[in-house]
Amino acid sequence: MIFWRFLATSAVFLILGISPIWAQSDCDRYPFEASAELAEIYEALSGAIASYTGLAYSLNRDLTFCLTDTLLTERGYYEPDERMIVLARDMSPGLTLAVAVHELRHVEQFDIGICPSLDLTMKEHVRLVFAMEADASVTSLVVAADLRTQGKPMMWNALASWPMQADLAARFDRILDETSDVGLAASAAFEAWYDSDVRRDSYYVAVCSNYLDQIDREHPLPKDGSLSGAYFDDLCRLPDGRPYKCRGP
Repeated sequence: MIFWRFLATSAVFLILGISPIWAQSDCDRYPFEASAELAEIYEALSGAIASYTGLAYSLNRDLTFCLTDTLLTERGYYEPDERMIVLARDMSPGLTLAVAVHELRHVEQFDIGICPSLDLTMKEHVRLVFAMEADASVTSLVVAADLRTQGKPMMWNALASWPMQADLAARFDRILDETSDVGLAASAAFEAWYDSDVRRDSYYVAVCSNYLDQIDREHPLPKDGSLSGAYFDDLCRLPDGRPYKCRGP
């Protein structure tokens, strides 16, 4: 049963249980003998994150990748129960790589034990998911900026022109130019994630709906859990493992 769906989108977000996407899509695993298109995406993703141990570890742990024509506003998502990253087929190569890195960071978050729980109140649950999304956006920016310094700007250009990430890319780039400090740029982009009313409001509705749906399914005893300060310390790590400062409202 699918409980959580972590996604990248262009406008409105839905984080809900859905019918199996792989029944309507091209899905495969490494070495992708059945799909040259997925093999090409995997090769680009593997090359982009090769120097980041955590992301590389998660990439090489039996992940399924899918390409689909059925997504509308969503550009990609991760389904933890299936260890499956689903990507919209109609993206440019740069945006495909950016979304794949974003979703791979969600894989890594789950692999290290940072994931939603019904032990939290709904308010704290929302805080947790918001922070996970902000951190995944930071990860994609850091990887894209690193590729840009290598003379490979495709992923950065895609993020900088994507309406749902352009403001984060601009904030990251401004702080990086001013300080040459990737950690400070990451912190600034993390905080900027919360500045968009569209991002916050869309995620809030979707996350609360998903939380209440799961409560209805499982009927757990009421819980009053809250996030500890250590949660943000564990979550907010650059792709190379170094911490960056982060906090959410």
